[in-house]
Amino acid sequence: MSIYKYQIILVVFLSFYLPAKGGQEQLRNWYAQADYFHLRDALKTNAYELSTDVRLYYEAITENAFNRNTQAIQKADSFLKLKAGGWNDIDIVQILEVKMDSYAKLYQYKKAANICGKILDNYSQALSANELASIENSYNIYNPLANIPPQAVEQTADALIRMHSNMYGLLEVPVSFGKQDETFLFDTGANMSVLTESYAEKLGVKKLNTSFKVSASQGKIVQSDLGVADSLNLGGIIIRNVVFIIMPDTKLDFPKAGFRIRGILGFPVISALKEVHIFKDSLLQIRLTPKPTNLNNMVLRGLFPIVQAQTANDTMIFQFDTGATQTDFYSPFYEKYKDAVLANGTKMRKVFGGAGGNKTIKVYELRNVKMRIGSNEFVLPAVNVIPEPLREGRPDFTYGNLGHDVVAQFKEMIINFESMYLDFN
Repeated sequence: MSIYKYQIILVVFLSFYLPAKGGQEQLRNWYAQADYFHLRDALKTNAYELSTDVRLYYEAITENAFNRNTQAIQKADSFLKLKAGGWNDIDIVQILEVKMDSYAKLYQYKKAANICGKILDNYSQALSANELASIENSYNIYNPLANIPPQAVEQTADALIRMHSNMYGLLEVPVSFGKQDETFLFDTGANMSVLTESYAEKLGVKKLNTSFKVSASQGKIVQSDLGVADSLNLGGIIIRNVVFIIMPDTKLDFPKAGFRIRGILGFPVISALKEVHIFKDSLLQIRLTPKPTNLNNMVLRGLFPIVQAQTANDTMIFQFDTGATQTDFYSPFYEKYKDAVLANGTKMRKVFGGAGGNKTIKVYELRNVKMRIGSNEFVLPAVNVIPEPLREGRPDFTYGNLGHDVVAQFKEMIINFESMYLDFN
């Protein structure tokens, strides 16, 4: 399970005029490319040029991407009620997946499981083997949680927490389970929070009767369990009904490096805090009242944060993960700038580690890479360009992943999951 931090670039888009013919095809392309920024702006510009069902379909998608989940569900329901002809089963599955994802982000697991069941009962013949396995896996996660109350945060004041950096520079945060104090990785790139089997037992986390597959680092699949902590304490903030993936200890143990992960606080917990400030001196501030803004430079694809950044005189989308030590560029970047990578990169093999173990991958290392996020320009000493997709048979949907080396460029990073922005000072 990988982890990254994010920063985004505020881009002023030109107006997008979509002629009626071919307009929906362009919307589909932006959706397929996870380019929700262009998709959002095109919808605003061309709202009256699109049929109602087309507009509702893509509005549901963009509302979900910008973490406005109640609105996404409403748009999806409206589309499903009045959709005209021309929509195939895959289109319907995609909009149902938007509803499923939005319910899951609202911690309404029973409704998310019901949508999984509806897809499996009515549309399984339209799905590829990988797509079918993914829906079945989601059902195996959400259905056992059907009677679990929604995750809830109890906070009465701003919280200031002293974190520390481990031997790899990754941030760890103190958490308490009752009278037991622990230290977990603070990882925005982790789809869910994670515990090892031994620590789940030690902390009294209730294990549920289910088993499912987790896509871990470098595409490795790890069979895992699910558990729920009644509550945990993070700097005086009480978080109740916290769902954890429970993984075998061996998958989070790296004996050659002398490093062991006990637990990870992932996206569902971090996003529920609404706004977090991470300072260079390893202080974590969690604001009681988030600050609204129109920056809107961050989106979600499922549970992956995506931001905009500029490099090579181009604007691209990247994942952002506080749990990754270094920035990596993925196969779409390699294919687009192959000549420059081959001319300027140093070919080598590097070992990448994470939940699920290690994997050696061929990369091209670029030195002194200039990037820009918002109004902030910076230079990364080294970036790995990975020429092959991380997961066999599945194309990479972003140009790369921005790691902790980006965060280290600034004194303060602000992540706001309510107004959906990433900012730096």
